[in-house]
Amino acid sequence: MQMNDGSRDLRERTDKGLATRGRILEHAADLICTRGVHVTNNELVRRAAGVSGSQLSHYFANKESLVRAVIDWQAESVLGFHRSERFAGFDTIEAYQEWAAFFVVSGRPFENGCSLGSLASEIVKTGLDVRDDLTLT
Repeated sequence: MQMNDGSRDLRERTDKGLATRGRILEHAADLICTRGVHVTNNELVRRAAGVSGSQLSHYFANKESLVRAVIDWQAESVLGFHRSERFAGFDTIEAYQEWAAFFVVSGRPFENGCSLGSLASEIVKTGLDVRDDLTLT
């Protein structure tokens, strides 16, 4: 079943297929944030993710469908992390301090700024019709 963005329904995927799709999205998101949407092309994504051109086109019909999926993937990654059981509630000052300490100690999540904000600022510079996707995340 085709989705509106040109990608296929995720319910039709195998675990291996979902892992491949996830790897593509992870590398595409990194490339878009570090090199920009205009520079990021199928060849760069294919090489970075270690997939063939046919695999890439199997999961994403075109660049717009890939960018839309990257937006969803990045939003879910960031929000999923913050919604995890570890940070489930900020009902005490200690919970907030633990959350803040995690970021100070690890430095990892915001090394290059907010990954979702950086992605959004890069994507809005393009002519791709994905701005509504950014506002929904």
